[in-house]
Amino acid sequence: ASFPFFVFLLYKQIFLFAFLLIILSSLLALVNFKTTVNWTISTPFYKKPFEFLVGFRNTFYLFLLAYILAGISIYVNNFNLGAFSIILVFVLMMGFYTLPENEIFVWNFNVTARNFLFTKLKIAWVYAAHMVVPLSLILTIFFPQNLSYILLAILVGYGFLTCVILAKYAVFPNEINLTQFFFFGISVLFPPLFLLLIPHYFLQSAKRLKIYLK
Repeated sequence: ASFPFFVFLLYKQIFLFAFLLIILSSLLALVNFKTTVNWTISTPFYKKPFEFLVGFRNTFYLFLLAYILAGISIYVNNFNLGAFSIILVFVLMMGFYTLPENEIFVWNFNVTARNFLFTKLKIAWVYAAHMVVPLSLILTIFFPQNLSYILLAILVGYGFLTCVILAKYAVFPNEINLTQFFFFGISVLFPPLFLLLIPHYFLQSAKRLKIYLK
């Protein structure tokens, strides 16, 4: 890796640095760097299920960004920016469920398909509250006149989160397909569509999971 730079230094007739480069890079190639530091990011989530635990540790800086945006919205008195921060939190949490887990992680549960789905949804709703409620309370304190919009953003966010989880298991063990993303896009423009998508995906998921939860 250092040889092209060695040649360039020779071309520039910087002989001292050229030979120092070769000597130092050769010595460094013999050094084995090891660290005993084992630092993990604390989360408000339990180890099971894993989606929120893994997802939060991979994207914690984006959650921090969402809270910073909420702070900026308060500072500049711009509620729209605060509403966007709530939406951003839900989008990040939905990303936790876009990729399917290994089939063995589902097979390991000794429950019915419906109980499996209800458990997944219940835990996702509770964990989502950990992230959204503090942000929403802060915005409500400074924008009390927009409480209805805050509640609407939370309701729509929970609808999307529920749909993503159910859609994930409706095609399990495959990934969410373009057709489902298309319906999600329509739901943004017409939120009442959730009333049809949620039971539809729930029935599909329950049927799909019976294979693994016998």
